[in-house]
Amino acid sequence: MIAYYEDAETQGRVAQAVVVVEKDVKAAVEAVRTTLGRRAAGGRIIAVEVKERHDVETGVVFTGEPYIPLHWPTLNRRATASDGGDPQAVPGSGAEPAS
Repeated sequence: MIAYYEDAETQGRVAQAVVVVEKDVKAAVEAVRTTLGRRAAGGRIIAVEVKERHDVETGVVFTGEPYIPLHWPTLNRRATASDGGDPQAVPGSGAEPAS
């Protein structure tokens, strides 16, 4: 979808691309109005143009390409000792284990 509105701060006319996954077009337009309305002058979206429409199914709708992250989210977790001993902080994390 493309939403057209006047920006509340600059009073400039704006066209913004929006990707929405909803059950029907009416719900999708309402989601755009709710999301972008606070940016628009007077909370008014001038028009919403539906560029493409597909039947919606539940589940994962997008999966990006894998990449190597700069930070791994589990680095600060406490590791479980494989010999049954006390858990230790993961080596190299630079963070103290949470208590």
